[in-house]
Amino acid sequence: MAEPKMNSEESKVAVSVLVDTSASVSEQDLAQASAVASRIVGDKGRNWVKVIPFGRTTRPVSEAEEKGKLSYTAGAGGRGTDLETALREGMAAMPAGLVPRIALLSDGKENKGSVTRALWQAQQLGVPVDVYPMAGRPKPALRLESVSFPAQAFAGDRFPIEIALEAPRPAAASIDLTAEGKAIGTNAVQLQAGMNRVRVQVALNTPGA
Repeated sequence: MAEPKMNSEESKVAVSVLVDTSASVSEQDLAQASAVASRIVGDKGRNWVKVIPFGRTTRPVSEAEEKGKLSYTAGAGGRGTDLETALREGMAAMPAGLVPRIALLSDGKENKGSVTRALWQAQQLGVPVDVYPMAGRPKPALRLESVSFPAQAFAGDRFPIEIALEAPRPAAASIDLTAEGKAIGTNAVQLQAGMNRVRVQVALNTPGA
């Protein structure tokens, strides 16, 4: 007489943990995101988990970050947030044959790509996206509205630069101007609460400065 048999299937999960390490997130956000990512890795069991930091592009986790504390993405890569690229590369990184899932930790302040387009693609592929929102950095109290200057200037010429900025309260300030990495002038100004329009005169002493 044959013994009864029970067939069971084990479904392993693949999780791409996308962590926003761009300059727009605060240090507190980054520390909390690191803790969440570490917790997901620690609880993975036999499942597949990969932490993918991103800013303008994704990057591999450094050897130091493997201990659980993520760092900001350095250079130009950290001065932008492309959620679309992060989601696409997170989906592409997961091995076939596992149940896919994405954990996205970000402040949502994208300035490149389209997260809506990437989420639509994830939906079409049947990949759930769990979002862990970050608070992001607080808005700066001093806000630069605009800067205008002549289209051309020649070495030795003095020319005006007009700056519009909004200050929350009266304050003394210093405006440091550079061109191509070279200092071209420093101006002390007294700001008033509200919108300030400042006109400063600068000169280019050498070509290309």
